[in-house]
Amino acid sequence: MKKLILVAVMSAFVTLSIACGGSEAVFSTWPMIDGGESHGVYLASDGSLKAWGYNYYGVLGDGTNTDSLVPVNVSTPTGMEKVVQLGVGRSHNVALCSDGAIWTWGENSDGELGDGSNDDRNIPVQVAMPAGMEDIIAIAAGQYHSLALSSDGTVWAWGYNNDGQLGDGTNDTSNVPVQVSLSGCMDTVVAIAAGGDHSLALCEDGEVWTWGWNPFGQLGDNSTASRNTPTSVHQPVGMNDVIGIASGYGHSMAICSDSSLWTWGWNFRGQLGNGSTTESLVPVEITIPSNEPIMLAGGNQHTLALTDNNTVWAWGDDVKYGQLGTTASSQETLPVAVSAPVGMVDVVAVGAGEYTSFAVCDDGSVWAWGRNNDGQLGDGSTDDRTTPVQIIAP
Repeated sequence: MKKLILVAVMSAFVTLSIACGGSEAVFSTWPMIDGGESHGVYLASDGSLKAWGYNYYGVLGDGTNTDSLVPVNVSTPTGMEKVVQLGVGRSHNVALCSDGAIWTWGENSDGELGDGSNDDRNIPVQVAMPAGMEDIIAIAAGQYHSLALSSDGTVWAWGYNNDGQLGDGTNDTSNVPVQVSLSGCMDTVVAIAAGGDHSLALCEDGEVWTWGWNPFGQLGDNSTASRNTPTSVHQPVGMNDVIGIASGYGHSMAICSDSSLWTWGWNFRGQLGNGSTTESLVPVEITIPSNEPIMLAGGNQHTLALTDNNTVWAWGDDVKYGQLGTTASSQETLPVAVSAPVGMVDVVAVGAGEYTSFAVCDDGSVWAWGRNNDGQLGDGSTDDRTTPVQIIAP
């Protein structure tokens, strides 16, 4: 059995550890947090959900369309069991429950909720899972599309598909799940991630496959051609035995079993972290000084990493909003340590919205920093924050 660390995505995205092999999936009780364009969502270890920020599409899931500057409880309809995993898209959310059912809420103009309609929902609705889609062990949410992984290694997708991000060989948008064409992937898929309009899958043999939008090289196949079926990432010498994948809007990331960290794709603001602002069509290795990354999160043009000593590092765009958390308000092309205030210690999870960043500590406290025009930091204000502020007390 292969031990896999799933890392946060733009939905990213997925911040708990599971063990994959056959039909077995063991979920941890780690808290999860993530953000969209203008909202944040927090999943506590007891399965409860809180959300805050912009709520035009009902993305807060509290039965209203009223914005909130502080966290509110997401509604739990009858039949929605304990949530064990969370995915956050631009303006929609995906939740995986302990019984394997998937629930979604928020914007649905492109069918990203997967309930067979195109109606926005301000309380969670259940995804209409077709025959063969069962035993779900992982989910992810992109900008306008969603992904799910079954224990048998099959991958399912729904929502916007103009760039092939559903991976079914078409460019047809779908408001119900369709199966991703994985004929080229010769091993079992054990992890998924979703970027803005592209998708990633990690196979049990450590190879990474991608599909969807590719103008910046975010598919990592040494081209800028978009793909509506999976293509193999060109993994350079040294990028062996990948154990975790993640994505931002137009860039992708991977962690290997030797703790090496690799990034590729869009790099306009240094979000690849390799000291340049040049896009890369194939993975490049980056280094976090004296620390090993164990979790990643990608925003629009910035990236976060949680390291093995429970500290947070960031790189990329910080010119306007402070999402790197360094007080410098500047672009960083190499990883820099987030300026953690008193009380923000022993971080166990990170998440990223479009221009926001989040962290959860071992004591259950939740912290946020970056853009806050719609209250997406959840601190009761609309003031941008260049350093973390606490939004949920333990």
